Amino acid sequence: MQASFGQVSHELLSRLDNYDTLYLGQNYYGSPRRMGNYTLASYSNGNQLLYWLNLFRPDITVMYQSQPYLSLFNSMAKIIAEKTKLVLYIPVESTPCQHDITPFIKEAKLFMVPSFWSQNCLKKQYSLDSEVLYHGVDMGMFKPMPKPDVFSIGSISSNVWRKQITRMIDAHRIAEQRGFQIPCLFVSSSYDASPWLPELTAYIQQTKSTAKISDAAYMNLALGQPDIAVFYNQMHIHMLPSTEAFGLPNVEAMASGTVPLVVDHGANAEVVGDCGIYAKIAGYLDISIGKIALVDVEDLAEKIIWAKTNPEKLKQLSDKGLERAKIFNWEAAEQKLDKILAKL
Repeated sequence: MQASFGQVSHELLSRLDNYDTLYLGQNYYGSPRRMGNYTLASYSNGNQLLYWLNLFRPDITVMYQSQPYLSLFNSMAKIIAEKTKLVLYIPVESTPCQHDITPFIKEAKLFMVPSFWSQNCLKKQYSLDSEVLYHGVDMGMFKPMPKPDVFSIGSISSNVWRKQITRMIDAHRIAEQRGFQIPCLFVSSSYDASPWLPELTAYIQQTKSTAKISDAAYMNLALGQPDIAVFYNQMHIHMLPSTEAFGLPNVEAMASGTVPLVVDHGANAEVVGDCGIYAKIAGYLDISIGKIALVDVEDLAEKIIWAKTNPEKLKQLSDKGLERAKIFNWEAAEQKLDKILAKL
């Protein structure tokens, strides 16, 4: 599976044609190669980053990374800023984040975030002003296709604890125990799995769940956007009941005619609006990235059952979601990025 960081970067840079652009991909391991409007190269540590900065000598460097990852480079923030105009694009899920990035805050010329929720979080923690740059969706690729005849659910996400896949498995099992046989598919990668989480296949066996996992995704085999687009159309609802800085799968699901099932925390309501189903929040947990919501498993099961037993209302949500997805397009995002960078 492609991480959203890489996909967002590719979609923006492939449209940004006013610059000679070098994209350093953290999860790319090949030789430098040309990718349309930009050159793709690999980096995995600070020394490699400085190597490319010295070689390429960029006027502007945009670091699109999470706070935990940026904090690993704190000691280099000043050095980076001496070589280039530094811009930070930070997906902020919540506050207070325990990963301090003050050295970068002091050195950066400009800050971007993917949602107004992230903007408020960054303002709260660092008293910073920032520009909102939404993500987008390619509606030529992510589009409605015939859904299964049998009502089906699923989730496309990585297996980190914040995503709460085990809670989704539990909710699906409850729905089945109440007499509703519902196919459930998880397209989940394990490359960044939380070490304290139960292994998903073992958990499914342990709980006697009938949920299925895409072996290709779980084995971290290459799944591109066309593959992912097909998976969305195998689901009538897509579950992502987690605290998100933006929540790209929600937009991709809506563009596919699949209804998002979320919680009202993070940027979910900002992105999904009234086009999704909202499960109750059982409580909150303070983790290193801030306070995250914990979905109520019983209510999540109830919302799954509601979706199955209300096909007409589900169709209405699907139709509204298709229209809402058009708000989030890559062309508009690229144009705004161009205007933001022009300020430098």
